[in-house]
Amino acid sequence: LSGQVSGTPERMMFSNGTINLDKLSGKGDFVMEMKEPKPELTGALALSPLDLRPYMAAWSAQKPEGVILPWSEDKITLSGLEAVDAQVDISTPSITMDRLELGASEGVVNLKNGTLTADLEKTKLYGGDAAGKFTIKSTNGVPTVSVDATIKSVVAQKFFMASAGFEKVTGTSDFSLSFNGQGQSQAEIMRSLSGDGIFKVIKGQLLG
Repeated sequence: LSGQVSGTPERMMFSNGTINLDKLSGKGDFVMEMKEPKPELTGALALSPLDLRPYMAAWSAQKPEGVILPWSEDKITLSGLEAVDAQVDISTPSITMDRLELGASEGVVNLKNGTLTADLEKTKLYGGDAAGKFTIKSTNGVPTVSVDATIKSVVAQKFFMASAGFEKVTGTSDFSLSFNGQGQSQAEIMRSLSGDGIFKVIKGQLLG
């Protein structure tokens, strides 16, 4: 982590910042204002191509092959989300995961009054466009999560082959997905999940 720090105790600026973590890197500018009742962080971060495969492989290596581990019953605490308000714009030319490859992506992470929202405003995905939003907050002391996602005009065969190894479909596809859940632990949240989704094949067909 390197960059230029300037300003006053009430308003500190971190300019021309460079961040390096393993093989990930990025550049950004940030401002921290010591407001009342809590500090406020704003900024923008431009990441290099984001390759998540090493981290996903490390996570998979923690469990025995073929075994599905149960969700944690440990209590989730969200009190830390109340410590600061923040809004950071994030961009990257690409995101690579085990199965999926996303193109140029832009989003914003917003933390306001204890509600954390990660909003993927736009990304390119197999010839189409995708967007999504993840929100976590405390509702009457109970952690609540919600996910909304839309995918439009993806090349169906390429998308399904990459994500599920299924290629018996042609044309383009649209998806939408929305679900939410709440609970004091991962296990409670997973048991409470509810929502709906829509899938359309446009000018294509399912192959026998």
